[in-house]
Amino acid sequence: MAVANDPDFADTRQWLAEVAEELGIDPTVVYDCGDELLRLTKLVAHNKARPAGPLTTFLIGLAAAQSETPVDEVATIVDKLAASIQES
Repeated sequence: MAVANDPDFADTRQWLAEVAEELGIDPTVVYDCGDELLRLTKLVAHNKARPAGPLTTFLIGLAAAQSETPVDEVATIVDKLAASIQES
């Protein structure tokens, strides 16, 4: 995974760790589905509307937190959303 392992994402990981600490959450959850979220954000921004990209990602995070959905299930949902955009 790029977010988890890619040296080019070192600054991103540091930023996410800082934000996660302020929010009182574990930053590793982002590493588990970060690539999927980045891909979906890009697809939405380029195929729907730019502002819809980050707002969609926010909605996914909010839904995952409120429903306590496991990260692997969130990644599956994100992949399904991304596939539906690619097909349209």
